[in-house]
Amino acid sequence: LTGRMLFNGDYKEGLAVPPFENGGVLCADEFDGFDENCALVFNAMLDDQGVLAIPNRPDNPVALRHEKFKFAGCANTYCDGADFSYSGRNQLDRATLDRFGDVVIEVDYDKALERALVGEYSDTATMLWSLRRNVDNERIERIVSTRRFKDAHVWRKLGKSNEWIIKRITTSWTSEELDKVNYKRIV
Repeated sequence: LTGRMLFNGDYKEGLAVPPFENGGVLCADEFDGFDENCALVFNAMLDDQGVLAIPNRPDNPVALRHEKFKFAGCANTYCDGADFSYSGRNQLDRATLDRFGDVVIEVDYDKALERALVGEYSDTATMLWSLRRNVDNERIERIVSTRRFKDAHVWRKLGKSNEWIIKRITTSWTSEELDKVNYKRIV
């Protein structure tokens, strides 16, 4: 993140340094998947001092935060560790999370985008929204993501039916889960 020194002594700039020093947005997508120790580098970037140590940059080992530097940590969880749906997530250090001032902006699925992704197959969008609603209502630990709408469009273009699509999406679901989401009615 802050760079490294190559075998010949040259400094190779890290991804976090340019926006920090020159202004810009640093978006740490899947922030809750970061190793919690690696995420500690953000503590210095986000505290009130505005100074970041760059020990591998011998000619200028300190970076100063630009006034137009912005940081966004995007996550599927609240950074408090793994759960059934997101088992590869880490609990981030509270000192790191404290830098955000407990500000959370929740972003839900964009139905207009999903509708656009399925193209002319609006019946497919309706089917997937029904499945998602039932999954949410029954608190089933499954995800019907926007990615499925994009996939469904491709599958429909290939001549696959809605029944084929729903079977494909739910292939690993238990019979109890299928009953709870009213699978037969959706099909």
